[in-house]
Amino acid sequence: MFKPVRVLLLTRFYARVVAACLAGAVALSTSQVGAVGLTFTLNQSQSNLSLDIKNAQLFGLNLSLSEQATGSLKSSYTGTIATDINGSSIDFPGGSAADASILTSGIFKLPVNMLPGVGGTGAAAPADYGFKLSAPIGTSIPPIDLTFLNIPGVTTLNLGTFNSIDLNTSLRNVILDVTSNTPIPRTGVPSLTTFDASQTSIVMSGNADVSLAAVLTAGDFLSYSVNGLALSSLASLINAQVPGLLSVNYNPLAIFGPYNISVGLGTSVPISGLAVPNEDVTKLGSLQVVGTQYRLTMPISFNAIPDFSSLGAASAALSFLLPLHLGFSGQLVGVAPKIAVPEPGSVVLLVIGLVSLALVGINRRRAGRAT
Repeated sequence: MFKPVRVLLLTRFYARVVAACLAGAVALSTSQVGAVGLTFTLNQSQSNLSLDIKNAQLFGLNLSLSEQATGSLKSSYTGTIATDINGSSIDFPGGSAADASILTSGIFKLPVNMLPGVGGTGAAAPADYGFKLSAPIGTSIPPIDLTFLNIPGVTTLNLGTFNSIDLNTSLRNVILDVTSNTPIPRTGVPSLTTFDASQTSIVMSGNADVSLAAVLTAGDFLSYSVNGLALSSLASLINAQVPGLLSVNYNPLAIFGPYNISVGLGTSVPISGLAVPNEDVTKLGSLQVVGTQYRLTMPISFNAIPDFSSLGAASAALSFLLPLHLGFSGQLVGVAPKIAVPEPGSVVLLVIGLVSLALVGINRRRAGRAT
């Protein structure tokens, strides 16, 4: 009678051990305990984001959008994307640094200068993105008395035509960080899994250098030269009282035109730490095995500045005067070395195998004692 009872008790004990181990294995397989940290290096030729501006108006006038230079509404990206990956999910814990490249041109890849300068004033400088919004005016300006400036030979200023209002904007030092609040499930075969990229957010940093300028068009080169000199002198007097308030851009060597002079106000708007949802719900991100590497493709679509509500007390006035939607779209593609990633099923099987081996060992020891 003793042996059957003993066998029954041992059987119940082993069953409890196996059940506890299986429960632990399942919990382990569905958690991030087995996650592996992978940092993907971006492929610059495949990582590109385009800038899109919608609903741009100024004082109720529709603004037309144009590039400041060929290709200045698109930038390629270098840097990294940080991830945590296990067999069933992918997580973006933060710490990514997708860095927009400055625009270059020609075979020597020389930087392209765009307006306004750094800080919103000064000479044009390299930038990641550059665009211009314009509203046509086309109004003739009456002559202005300038005798009070005491400039030799200059008594009046004939500015010609108030051609347009231009808003020049350059985005500089743009860096994106891809984040997610929770692990995102992956589905598909082991060599190619996909995930919902809209469950990620984008944290954007950088600066938007902005200048609002009136564009004046003279009728001939002489008037153009005189206007440029007079306006530059006037801007110097004003900037002596309020440094950097006004900027005047004209080319004194433009003998054959165009005879355009830009008189503007400039500033710099920091966009550091601006967090926005990744709104691309039509495309799936993917994690693919290519040879000895993982290849991560992350679709991107978001509005960086849907309005000016994040800019403080003047937001209502700014949103009224200049409503616009500034967004980005495209993709980031990176690679990382392929390493072993724990699969949920593998974890369960491993624990079952270990438990089985342990039970076999216990049985053998007990059988040895019995003999």
